[in-house]
Amino acid sequence: MGALRNAAALWGCTPDAVCYALTKRTISPEGVPIEILKTPSQAASSRDALAKATYERLFERLVREVNAALRPAGSGGGGGGDG
Repeated sequence: MGALRNAAALWGCTPDAVCYALTKRTISPEGVPIEILKTPSQAASSRDALAKATYERLFERLVREVNAALRPAGSGGGGGGDG
């Protein structure tokens, strides 16, 4: 549970929210919400997708920070990126 608690703190949510997102899904046939447990395979896919998205955003931020640090003073960027 320590890893779950740590991950939730880094993402700014509760451990219960992370656990719910990884192990359950909600469908709403005819407007009535129904909670369904994911299979172990579906839960693993959710975990992997969350890890991939987290690392992708972390890497993009790291690249922006490094680029900003390497940019000559007064250049103002001007690279046309999404910054």
